[in-house]
Amino acid sequence: MKDLLRYHPPLMKRCILAILLILLAGIDYSRGESIPPMPLSRPRVSAKIGLFQRESLSRLSTGSLSPVDSLSLLVIRVSFSDKDFGIGADGNQHDSLYFENELRHLREYYAGASLSRFTLDVPLYPEVVPLSREEGYYGEEEMWGIRVSEMVMEIVEAIDDIVDFSQYEGIALIHSSSGQETDFESDSPYQLWSGFLDPEEMAEEIDDTLGTPGIPTNDLVGDKTYYIDNTIVCPAQASQDGYIFGSLGIYAYQIGLRIGMIPLFDTTPGSFPDSQGIGSFGLMGYGIYNAAGFIPAFPCAFHRYLMGWVDVVDIGADAGIRLRDINIAEISDTSLVRLPVSPSEYFLIGNRVHDTNWNGHFDFTDLNGNGFPENQDTLLGAEFDFFLTATTNPDLLEGGVDTGSGLLIWHIDEGVILGQLAAGGYPNDDASLKGVDLEEADGIQDLDRPGGSHSFGSYIDSFREGVNTRFGPGTNPWSRSNSGLDSGILIDGISAAGEYMGLAVSFVTSSEMVRVDFPGCVGGLSPIAADLDVSG
Repeated sequence: MKDLLRYHPPLMKRCILAILLILLAGIDYSRGESIPPMPLSRPRVSAKIGLFQRESLSRLSTGSLSPVDSLSLLVIRVSFSDKDFGIGADGNQHDSLYFENELRHLREYYAGASLSRFTLDVPLYPEVVPLSREEGYYGEEEMWGIRVSEMVMEIVEAIDDIVDFSQYEGIALIHSSSGQETDFESDSPYQLWSGFLDPEEMAEEIDDTLGTPGIPTNDLVGDKTYYIDNTIVCPAQASQDGYIFGSLGIYAYQIGLRIGMIPLFDTTPGSFPDSQGIGSFGLMGYGIYNAAGFIPAFPCAFHRYLMGWVDVVDIGADAGIRLRDINIAEISDTSLVRLPVSPSEYFLIGNRVHDTNWNGHFDFTDLNGNGFPENQDTLLGAEFDFFLTATTNPDLLEGGVDTGSGLLIWHIDEGVILGQLAAGGYPNDDASLKGVDLEEADGIQDLDRPGGSHSFGSYIDSFREGVNTRFGPGTNPWSRSNSGLDSGILIDGISAAGEYMGLAVSFVTSSEMVRVDFPGCVGGLSPIAADLDVSG
């Protein structure tokens, strides 16, 4: 029973509380054991899509994607008047060395996620800046944006003569408490939510007080005042209420927002969504909590494509393809292909290996040899996808090494993405019409429902020999478009999971089909039925 619980993903916050102590006992990461993903309340989501998300989607829709190659943020620790840094609930001394290591892990995560195409510069300001008020004042949820802006004002007042803020593209605050997102007992409503305040939001929050584009500093860019106009807020720790969780996933998620990644979980309705978006298959979904936040998932294929971190090969004719593991592919390798369905709709296909060297262990630089990724350890080159579907895989209970690696087929509809955002929603709010949808190889749409043992994804959702080797017309799942029409795309002969995977792509249609781009707007026209095969 203990092993069953250890690998059985709880579906709601109340479930994880009931079994967490059992799960945390005796976890051995080196053996491939894992803590279930943490399906708590979703990370804080802005009421509207942010500036950086709109910019990345604009590049996507215009076909002008270029790599997001760097970001520089000054990281500042802030303490509340009633709470300072000290020994955390995780047992660590939360001093400058601790956070230097945490930020190093964050850089190592993004080096792996981007295949070293993205450089994250996050220097830590050496001193703690004390805030004037108690935690509860800044944690007032309805005033979140205003309170964060006030925090920045206090920081500027305290260290503006010391720091040249114009050398950075924004700031990140680490406060001395835990975040509201991991308030397991729901007994700390005064805690500050982690989140990101973008330039538009910050200008809106301070319009009545300062009326400036951001928080003004003494620094200049040319002859103009430099304003701090975007801020990340994260907690010193995710652990609280007697439970130990890592904060790396929270930090990585917020950086994702800052560089234009889009939340891909279902944000409706309210606190209990009726589907799981992309589940644990990506950082911007519930992958933020993989291995209890210590080892967050890499971004999904769509985000790697959106960020320009992987070279996509367009396939428009019959072809045999050999795909290398997207986590270790080099520039000369083919690791992601795109199959067009319509001008705005396509399939993204990538080979995603969870256990890079297939040894059944989560590998990282383990300085003390205890098998657990601790603060002083190194995560450069670590297998961040090792725990992607591990909690559903019975093979691991028997000492196996298959962790669900294989071909992931993503159905992307940029029209749905843009339409949802224009309507004030997010791409995966409608489970029946997702903007970024994983085609689950087992044919069971677990991600599209509110509960179930595999509702955050499973080890049989990847296409591979022994699970499913065919995706096309009439298969389950099948390759139809979101309009319900047969796309004519057939993927067949999918090989066994491995560093390289083979597949064959062909384009078949029941009748001659011509794809045409109309140089105009037809959004206001009603659909017209046509009898193409003269069948009546």
